This record gives sequence, structure tokens and C-alpha cells, in this order.
Amino acid sequence: FLKDLTEFMELQPKRYLAADPEKTLSIFYGRNQRMASENAGFPKTVVVVPDGNRRKASRIGLPAWRGHEAGYETFKIIFDAIWKYDVEYFVFWALSHDNLVKRSSKEISFLFSLFQKALEGVEEKIASDDREICFHAIGDWKENFPQALSLQIESLALKTCGNSKRHFTLLLVYDGKKEIFDAMNKMCQLRSSDVSITETEVKKYLQSGYIPDVDLYIRTGTEGDPHLSSGALMFQMANAQLAFTQTLWPNFTVEEFDKIMLNYKNRERRLGR
Repeated sequence: FLKDLTEFMELQPKRYLAADPEKTLSIFYGRNQRMASENAGFPKTVVVVPDGNRRKASRIGLPAWRGHEAGYETFKIIFDAIWKYDVEYFVFWALSHDNLVKRSSKEISFLFSLFQKALEGVEEKIASDDREICFHAIGDWKENFPQALSLQIESLALKTCGNSKRHFTLLLVYDGKKEIFDAMNKMCQLRSSDVSITETEVKKYLQSGYIPDVDLYIRTGTEGDPHLSSGALMFQMANAQLAFTQTLWPNFTVEEFDKIMLNYKNRERRLGR
């Protein structure tokens, strides 16, 4: 709050501030209330599963890596667009465990280089604006990524760990079922026998325990087969709203994203009522 107020005050002519500081504060509060009102009803926690990169490339006679390259361009656009809705937790599925073991070594090698490029871009974005984004990576990437890439992920997480306003999470070599199993095993080993098993207690042992319940799950490229992926954030998905689109991820646009967000805002979430 103080940072926002300070930046706002710096933009005002000094003679105006000196003449009527109360009016300046009134304008600041009015602006913040208007922005909050405009974004009311939009999801706070959004998961995006970007399917369709390989299919896009195949249909125009190109190798798979060209589809991933095009998908990265879409990611950059959506990364910029999502924060205008005051989303607090943005989770992006980048690589599943199945992807890692079932794709060719050549394709995985290209993805590693693309991740390095993407992380550099995310770091630049976080450093250049005031969104105060904290970066996280969830999954078994430490055991499977090249050392340089792992160090890059750890470095970005460390540099941004002091930010708390918004959170951006990459799912890397991730499997939702495995996350649950790993958490249960860890809980059995470490927890006291006299501690009740509650939702709060379980979340302590999940890699994704800091992420609230998912409000909106978006999956692209669902051509007749809308489905979830490898138990994505199973613990937080209980009441999530789902948005499936046949559009392949490289063809996904801000306009379609905006329509999905508006559709969510206009839905009635009864949550058992």
C-alpha cells in the first residue's frame, strides 16, 4: 500500500500536492477502489494447461520443437495479460513427468533451452514492473534437469522470495498423484502421532501447499477430449471452474483469454448452496 501511494504521489505536480494534499489522497483512494471494483468477481487462482504445441507443428509439416517455440510466444502474451485481472496465483503447466519420459531426447533438450530463455524473460518482467511477483517451481525438476537450469530456477526463486503480492508457479516434471503420495509419506514420517490430520496439516507437506483452492482451470487444445492432466493440483481442484477450448495453445489469443475470464465472472458459483 505504501509503495503504491508513494509512486502515485511522485506522479503528481508538487505545487498541486502542496496546495491540496487531501484531494490528492482522495483521488488515490478513488482510483484504487475503482480498480478493485472493476476486477471484482474474477478468479484469484488460475491454472493454465497449454496443450497443442506438437499438433500445431505437425499439421503444418514442422518438427515438434517449432510448435514449442510458437507456444512460448503465446506464453509471453498471456503472462502479460493475466495480471490485469488482479490474479494472485498463476500456475502454468510446463512439463509433466510423462512428457519427460515419453518424448525424444532431442525434443526434451530443446525444451530445456526454451525453459532457460523463458526464465530469463520472466526475471526481466518481474524486475521491470511493480507487480511484486514471487516465482515458484513445483515437481521433480531437481532430479531431472541439467545443473545449470536447476541453478537458474533456484536463483530466480531466491531473488523473488520476498515478493508476496502475486505468485507465479511453473509445474516442471510434475505429477499430481505423486505429489499427494510424496506428501503422505513425508507426513507419516515426520508428524506427531497425536496431531489430527486436517486440511491445514496436509497442506504443510504438499509442494503446492502455499497455493489456495483453484478458482479457474483453463486447458487449450481439447479437440473432443476435455480432460484434466495427471492430477494437476488435486488437493486444490475440488471446487474449480473449468474452461476448455479447442484452440491449440500456439493459436490461443488474448481475446479468447479475456472471454474466458469474463465468462468466469458471469458464472454463478453455488459451492454447495
